[in-house]
Amino acid sequence: MPNQPDPPALPSVLLSLFASDPAFPEIAGDLSEEFHNRRRECGATAARRWYLRESLRNVWILTGREFLRTPSQLIAVAASCGLTLTLLPFLALFEVQHPPYLMEWRTFVLALCAYEMLAPVLVGIVGSRILPGREWALALIFTSVHTLAGMPRLLGDALFDVILPEALSWMSLWTITTFGAACLVMRRSQGGSPQLSLRRRG
Repeated sequence: MPNQPDPPALPSVLLSLFASDPAFPEIAGDLSEEFHNRRRECGATAARRWYLRESLRNVWILTGREFLRTPSQLIAVAASCGLTLTLLPFLALFEVQHPPYLMEWRTFVLALCAYEMLAPVLVGIVGSRILPGREWALALIFTSVHTLAGMPRLLGDALFDVILPEALSWMSLWTITTFGAACLVMRRSQGGSPQLSLRRRG
């Protein structure tokens, strides 16, 4: 209909993560139609609340079914990616703090920055190719795994340097963000999630 406002942007963006799913046009169309009906009958605020609730419910179901396809494989790949991105910098940091030193501190910092900037993208691409159609679930699990795996490193470094832990926190945030972005880009390029059957709840 002309001059009809669009549904709220944030829940629509979350739903668009599953845009490659064959059921997505029907789900999005039903939600949009019901949103406009409720806006006319109940007002804009009530319609936005309903749309947000239903969008999150569908995203939750889609995510859960994506994870339950192969949960053990998802956890194993996410853990492997997390160890790859966390263990190697930790070992390098341990090495430069204990003699004999194999590299200077300046060299270590430059190498660590390059590794932290590039490795998450490459690891995210590899993980997504191993688990096509489960990139979204992989990104969510990796976020949890990497956060838990990085906590001992941050706590240990806090005993030696008051500045380094803050820098590593920013690196961890960068790692999670770039890994997730790589997974979502691969999701688009590989065709996304498998077909799912969902019903809209009124």
